[in-house]
Amino acid sequence: MANILVVDDEFMIRKLLRKVLQINKHDVIEASDGIEALQRLSQTSLPDLIFMDYKMQKLSGFDCAKFIKKL
Repeated sequence: MANILVVDDEFMIRKLLRKVLQINKHDVIEASDGIEALQRLSQTSLPDLIFMDYKMQKLSGFDCAKFIKKL
């Protein structure tokens, strides 16, 4: 079982990924944009895997990944 962060600005994409991952017994944390993802990461330990959309309005997946890499 892995801890997985799903970051996407589309609710249905997050919902689909969450369902598939939870069926396979993974713990899922969701965020709707890069800023929320960084906030969630500051509240918990680093996830084992991150699924992240590349294009999001507030903070892109690319820029968010740069911040996460520093953690």
